Amino acid sequence: MKCLKLIVACCTLVMCACGDATLKRGYGETPEDLGRAVVSALNAKSAENLFHLRVDKDQYIDELWPEFPSKHDSFTAEFAWSNLNKRNLKGIPKWVENYGGKNYDFVRIRFTRPTRDYKTFKLRGGTVLTVKTPEGKERDLHILGSVVEKERYYRLLSYDD
Repeated sequence: MKCLKLIVACCTLVMCACGDATLKRGYGETPEDLGRAVVSALNAKSAENLFHLRVDKDQYIDELWPEFPSKHDSFTAEFAWSNLNKRNLKGIPKWVENYGGKNYDFVRIRFTRPTRDYKTFKLRGGTVLTVKTPEGKERDLHILGSVVEKERYYRLLSYDD
């Protein structure tokens, strides 16, 4: 049995390594892909998987920051990233603790705030993740911050803290 588990784990790693590199960086081709990935990470109680579904430092500083117009006068990209990262590092463990391992099913993801358009991406806010509990009841989780839509991929900018 241990040997079978080892073979399955190795095959999974190989398949992940051969897959689409952008998906490994936490992208989804639709908001629903991203929502399903969040639910899967919660069900697995994986803070690491939740962490990897969001924008990383290089993506934030190189791709997003240059397009945030008013931010440049107030503080640096590094400072802004540091604050955003601290918020995410605070929120992720809390959401794993509160909602991890519950065996939710993904129902939908929706955005309650207007989409903000930037030159190369869109920012969607007021993110609500709806799941179905094992008892069959729908529940709205308000654990996600904004979602970035860029080049037909979606990724989390932040987790709510």
